[in-house]
Formats: sequence, structure tokens, C-alpha cells
Amino acid sequence: MYGPMTTAQKTMLALLALVVLGGVGYMLMPPQVADEVGQKRARTVVEEFGRRLVFVSLTGEPEMVRNAIEENYRDLVTADLLETWKKAPSTAPGHFTSSPWPDRIEVSETIANEDGTVTVSGNLIEITNATTTAPQAYVVTARVQRHFSTWLISEFSGGPARN
Repeated sequence: MYGPMTTAQKTMLALLALVVLGGVGYMLMPPQVADEVGQKRARTVVEEFGRRLVFVSLTGEPEMVRNAIEENYRDLVTADLLETWKKAPSTAPGHFTSSPWPDRIEVSETIANEDGTVTVSGNLIEITNATTTAPQAYVVTARVQRHFSTWLISEFSGGPARN
């Protein structure tokens, strides 16, 4: 039915196997200090997270709050952190009032850790509609880790004090 493989076919098959094994090996290799690309990706994740904070109101019905947390954070945080926030929504970042509200996170520093994670520090900026009110800034810190081919927030702390 099929004839013997040619040398070119054998070479292509061998190259394909090397590419597949190399990709799998890369995803499974032990954590290493994040390189510059990893730090940039971690920064991007935290900045996107900061843009989504406005969409998570923590004052609604518990089921609505959990849904907002799931919808807005699921592709930016680890499954463990997402579940922690869904079980205790008042511990999740978001907003409690209509004004001020979180506008963004301005990243000031990224630090590659020896365990392969990246610590991202910055300021959570809250704004209001009032033109006479200066934006408020609160220090925040996130630990971001590589999960296969993506980067996810595994820890988040800081922000405005909660009553």
C-alpha cells in the first residue's frame, strides 16, 4: 500500500519529532529565573488585570459578584486564586463604591525571582468624575507565574483599605 519512506520523509519526520518533543520539554521544564520576555509578559498581565478591576463590583448579590470575578479574572489569575476570591469575594480586588473606581495599575517594577515567578509592583490608580479631585494611588504587588505558555497572577496584595 505504502512504499518505503524516502530519506527526505525520514528527515522531515525526525525534525517534526524534535520540534514536538522540544516544545513539550520547554513547557515541562523546571522553573527558572524569568527572562526579560517573561518579565514583560508578567507586566502585561498585571496591567490588563488593572484595567478589569472596574468591572468587578464587590457590593452586589454574592452570586453576581462571583460571576464578575470569574468572567473578568479567569484568564489572568491562577485557578487557586480565582477560587479563593470566589469563596470570599470581599477579599478580591474590585470596587465597593461607584466613585472612586479603579482605573488602572501603573507598574513601577518587575523582579524576576529564583523560583521562576515575577514580582510586579506598582500603583493602583483610582479616579472620580470630579475634575477637582486628584486621582488616588495605592501600592499593589502581584506575584506572576508561568503556567504552560501563559503567565498568571498567583498572589495579589495592596490597594485601598477596606471598611
